[in-house]
Amino acid sequence: MYKLQKALNIQEDVFYRTIRGKRTRAVYEPLCYKQRQITLIKSIFDSNEMINLKTIENLYPFMNPIDIIKEEYLDQSFYCLPTHIVKSSLISKAKSILIGIQEHHNMNDVAPSLPPEDINKVIEISIAELKADKSSLFQHQKYIVMEDGFIVKTDYIQLMVDHSKDFLSNLVIRLKQKHKAINKTSLTEREVITAFESVGCSPSIAKTIAPFAMKSMNKEYEDIMKTPYVPELHITVDKWISQYKLKEYQSLVDLRHSIYFNYMSACSFKDKTAKKKLEKYILKDQGNDFLFHLVIYSVLNQSYSQSDIEQSTLDILPADIENSVTMDAKDRKRVIDTFVQSNDHRYDKSDIIQFSQLLQEKKLKELIDEFIVQTKGQLFTKETSLLLDSSKSKFSRLIREQLLNQLKELSLEAMYAPQLLHIVCLILFQSLYKMPLYVSGKCVPIVLMEIKPLLEKKDQELLEFIHDSIIHQDTTEHNTEYERLRTLGIQYAEDWA
Repeated sequence: MYKLQKALNIQEDVFYRTIRGKRTRAVYEPLCYKQRQITLIKSIFDSNEMINLKTIENLYPFMNPIDIIKEEYLDQSFYCLPTHIVKSSLISKAKSILIGIQEHHNMNDVAPSLPPEDINKVIEISIAELKADKSSLFQHQKYIVMEDGFIVKTDYIQLMVDHSKDFLSNLVIRLKQKHKAINKTSLTEREVITAFESVGCSPSIAKTIAPFAMKSMNKEYEDIMKTPYVPELHITVDKWISQYKLKEYQSLVDLRHSIYFNYMSACSFKDKTAKKKLEKYILKDQGNDFLFHLVIYSVLNQSYSQSDIEQSTLDILPADIENSVTMDAKDRKRVIDTFVQSNDHRYDKSDIIQFSQLLQEKKLKELIDEFIVQTKGQLFTKETSLLLDSSKSKFSRLIREQLLNQLKELSLEAMYAPQLLHIVCLILFQSLYKMPLYVSGKCVPIVLMEIKPLLEKKDQELLEFIHDSIIHQDTTEHNTEYERLRTLGIQYAEDWA
């Protein structure tokens, strides 16, 4: 640097004013460079009414970004936010919007490129200035500011609560008619959202304001619940609804038993990998089956006639209900998604949404505790508790009889070898572990892996031989082995009894 100063023939004190840093580690900065970068920063700021602090720092790193703006602009002409500096004109725009709000507004419209923390700061500054102006009518208004930049008048929330009274009255009537009111002491957030949707509030806004309305809505609900007289609705449920509602309920009861005892059986598996595979089957296969039938049952339980379903906005057809047993996985998913996404306020879907979330999050234990054992929504209140030994004995006896009958009636032809192995493996497991297990054929390998160490060597070899022959598609001319396997299954089933 000394040589450069001498070569340029510039006085030492003047030369080092243009050099940043210590003499030993100085950076040369031509005056024209600073002027050009500052001009660029001002151009961005003036054209956009805002600029990112990092942008200033990248364009001119030799000075604090806020100090640069302070040198070039009057203090009252800009505001500092967490990540940006904005012009006062943008704050004025935000104040104009706030003054004109009738119900609610998304303040992100003021500057869509600003992050949430900056938008919230814009709202904070604007409200503070409006309230400081004693001549402004704004200081008499009350607002709630959400974290995502959404602002709503408290008057609008109260308006939604007032308009929802008819919805709450109808809800209480239905609960009292079904004798469920005594067990329901408060509303769920989903019910509040549905109530607001029923009076014309958009789904996104209803979801945003529901948490702030819970206290008021529950107060209204409690007041209506205390009403001594509830008008009787003499509505007759048609035969079609009753028929298919009973059918779906029985499917749910069967699945409830199977899911619970399959889970208990999985807990007894010694091999952790096998246990995880069985839990995955319970979640993916049986869990989705339960959810599908729960959707169909919920639709039927909240409808009085076939025409109710046809005229709803659910987009679920009576044919979907009539053919629920034979419907493939793709159509079942369509029915579930249609119900969850529907905005038809006549149908409560809070339980469906919660069950679906537990499935997606793979929380099997919570799902079983809340929906299978604890009977969420009072669905299985008339059923015997699964925790009783009598429930286990009854289900074990039912499964044993079904499997034994299937085994005795099954043909020993080669084409039925996989089914034969499947039935015998289930019988062996339940006999050895004293626990009912009822899973599909895809679970045979993991069940086989679990039970083999507990069997005699000759029985192990028989099971391995037949399993290998099925895998290699070599199932012909093994009638003797099939007969031995069936005899083994019958023997264990009778000993289990």
